[in-house]
Amino acid sequence: SWVPQTWYRRYGQAIEDYHLPKKKSERTVYAELVGQDGMELLERLWHCDTPAGLRRLEAIERLRQHWVAQFYLDQGQVKLRPCDQMPPPRKRFDSPYEPDSRYGKKRSQTWRGYKIHVSETCEPQQVHLITHVETTAAHVQDIEQTATIHQALAQKSLLPSQHFVDAGYVDAELLVSSQQ
Repeated sequence: SWVPQTWYRRYGQAIEDYHLPKKKSERTVYAELVGQDGMELLERLWHCDTPAGLRRLEAIERLRQHWVAQFYLDQGQVKLRPCDQMPPPRKRFDSPYEPDSRYGKKRSQTWRGYKIHVSETCEPQQVHLITHVETTAAHVQDIEQTATIHQALAQKSLLPSQHFVDAGYVDAELLVSSQQ
């Protein structure tokens, strides 16, 4: 009963179907408008007349966490948080639809979601078979998975005599310990 009419026009269709402004400054203005609307919604949810059960809904808690990460109040105005002031990827929620999804970057490639680590056989003149797949949040560094991958391959009795990996999976301690 309290929802402003402008919200029906603004949020009536999925954001994926909406044409966002092209200029960065215009996108910031739009984001702050959305931030203000979300802040109003959250304030109303914590109003004394609102049933307390609504505040305990997982979707509402997720929304609150997103707003804390993305926006801040500056003299009563909702402002979009600059990237360098956002929580680190490990602690930040990057998708309202997937709470375990995180921001990832490898070289110049960035994404939100997950990362997979695929192990496969690579004998010359043989069919290459996938022997293990490890899925992690996107922010997890490759080097953090090498020991986990070794353990998984060992449990399957599939440890290779030689393990060829991208440089991101190797450090000196691992080279020594992996022989054990």
